[in-house]
Amino acid sequence: MSHRALGIYREPEFSPGKIEADAAILDATLSELKREGVEIQAIDAVSFASGPPLRADLVLPMCQGPRALKRLAEVEQGGAIAINSALSIRNCYRDLLAVWGWRQIVDKPNFTRPNPPNVPP
Repeated sequence: MSHRALGIYREPEFSPGKIEADAAILDATLSELKREGVEIQAIDAVSFASGPPLRADLVLPMCQGPRALKRLAEVEQGGAIAINSALSIRNCYRDLLAVWGWRQIVDKPNFTRPNPPNVPP
Protein backbone atom coordinates (compact mmCIF):
# COMPACT_ATOMS: atom_id res chain seq x y z
CA MET A 1 0.00 0.00 0.00
CA SER A 2 1.39 3.35 -1.01
CA HIS A 3 0.99 6.46 1.10
CA ARG A 4 0.20 9.86 -0.38
CA ALA A 5 1.67 13.13 0.85
CA LEU A 6 0.40 16.55 -0.08
CA GLY A 7 2.55 19.65 0.26
CA ILE A 8 0.86 23.05 0.34
CA TYR A 9 3.01 26.05 -0.52
CA ARG A 10 2.84 29.21 1.57
CA GLU A 11 0.92 32.11 0.10
CA PRO A 12 3.25 34.78 -1.35
CA GLU A 13 1.82 37.46 0.96
CA PHE A 14 3.04 35.45 3.97
CA SER A 15 6.47 34.92 2.45
CA PRO A 16 7.81 38.32 1.35
CA GLY A 17 11.26 37.93 -0.14
CA LYS A 18 11.33 34.23 0.78
CA ILE A 19 8.97 32.64 -1.74
CA GLU A 20 11.68 30.57 -3.41
CA ALA A 21 13.32 29.60 -0.10
CA ASP A 22 10.01 28.47 1.40
CA ALA A 23 9.17 26.47 -1.72
CA ALA A 24 12.63 24.88 -1.69
CA ILE A 25 12.10 23.65 1.88
CA LEU A 26 8.81 22.00 0.98
CA ASP A 27 10.18 20.60 -2.29
CA ALA A 28 13.20 19.07 -0.53
CA THR A 29 10.97 17.48 2.09
CA LEU A 30 8.64 16.04 -0.53
CA SER A 31 11.63 14.72 -2.49
CA GLU A 32 12.80 12.80 0.57
CA LEU A 33 9.36 11.30 1.04
CA LYS A 34 9.28 10.31 -2.62
CA ARG A 35 12.68 8.64 -2.21
CA GLU A 36 11.06 6.56 0.55
CA GLY A 37 8.26 5.44 -1.78
CA VAL A 38 5.58 7.95 -0.83
CA GLU A 39 3.43 9.36 -3.63
CA ILE A 40 3.79 13.13 -3.49
CA GLN A 41 1.88 16.12 -4.78
CA ALA A 42 2.45 19.83 -4.24
CA ILE A 43 -0.13 22.56 -4.65
CA ASP A 44 -0.39 26.30 -4.05
CA ALA A 45 -2.62 27.44 -1.20
CA VAL A 46 -5.22 29.14 -3.41
CA SER A 47 -5.74 26.02 -5.54
CA PHE A 48 -5.86 23.88 -2.40
CA ALA A 49 -8.50 26.11 -0.80
CA SER A 50 -10.71 26.46 -3.86
CA GLY A 51 -10.16 23.25 -5.79
CA PRO A 52 -11.67 19.80 -5.50
CA PRO A 53 -10.82 17.71 -2.43
CA LEU A 54 -7.49 15.92 -2.66
CA ARG A 55 -6.75 12.57 -1.12
CA ALA A 56 -3.72 12.49 1.16
CA ASP A 57 -2.55 10.48 4.12
CA LEU A 58 -0.03 13.07 5.17
CA VAL A 59 -0.23 16.84 4.64
CA LEU A 60 2.72 19.19 4.89
CA PRO A 61 1.11 22.63 5.00
CA MET A 62 3.05 25.85 4.78
CA CYS A 63 -0.16 27.79 4.07
CA GLN A 64 -1.39 30.40 6.50
CA GLY A 65 -4.45 32.05 4.96
CA PRO A 66 -7.90 31.53 6.45
CA ARG A 67 -9.40 29.80 3.38
CA ALA A 68 -6.54 27.32 3.13
CA LEU A 69 -6.65 26.65 6.87
CA LYS A 70 -10.39 26.00 6.68
CA ARG A 71 -9.78 23.43 3.94
CA LEU A 72 -6.86 21.95 5.87
CA ALA A 73 -9.10 21.42 8.90
CA GLU A 74 -11.58 19.60 6.66
CA VAL A 75 -8.83 17.37 5.29
CA GLU A 76 -7.70 16.60 8.83
CA GLN A 77 -11.25 15.72 9.84
CA GLY A 78 -11.28 13.32 6.89
CA GLY A 79 -8.41 11.39 8.47
CA ALA A 80 -5.26 12.94 7.02
CA ILE A 81 -2.38 13.67 9.34
CA ALA A 82 -1.11 17.23 9.08
CA ILE A 83 2.44 17.91 10.21
CA ASN A 84 1.23 21.36 11.31
CA SER A 85 -2.48 21.27 11.98
CA ALA A 86 -4.79 24.07 10.97
CA LEU A 87 -5.27 24.85 14.65
CA SER A 88 -1.53 25.02 15.36
CA ILE A 89 -1.01 27.36 12.41
CA ARG A 90 -3.94 29.54 13.45
CA ASN A 91 -2.60 29.70 17.00
CA CYS A 92 0.52 31.38 15.60
CA TYR A 93 -1.46 34.34 14.25
CA ARG A 94 -0.28 37.50 15.97
CA ASP A 95 -3.72 38.32 17.34
CA LEU A 96 -3.76 35.06 19.29
CA LEU A 97 -0.08 35.19 20.25
CA ALA A 98 -0.62 38.58 21.86
CA VAL A 99 -3.48 37.22 23.98
CA TRP A 100 -1.51 34.11 24.88
CA GLY A 101 1.58 36.14 25.73
CA TRP A 102 -0.37 38.55 27.89
CA ARG A 103 -1.93 35.67 29.81
CA GLN A 104 1.52 34.25 30.45
CA ILE A 105 2.61 37.57 31.95
CA VAL A 106 -0.56 38.17 33.98
CA ASP A 107 -0.54 34.64 35.41
CA LYS A 108 2.95 35.04 36.84
CA PRO A 109 2.70 35.54 40.61
CA ASN A 110 5.88 37.63 40.93
CA PHE A 111 5.16 39.99 38.04
CA THR A 112 6.08 43.59 38.74
CA ARG A 113 5.39 46.37 36.30
CA PRO A 114 8.15 48.95 35.94
CA ASN A 115 6.93 52.50 36.44
CA PRO A 116 7.12 54.64 33.34
CA PRO A 117 9.12 57.86 33.75
CA ASN A 118 7.22 60.73 35.40
CA VAL A 119 4.43 58.47 36.66
CA PRO A 120 4.19 57.91 40.43
CA PRO A 121 4.01 54.30 41.61
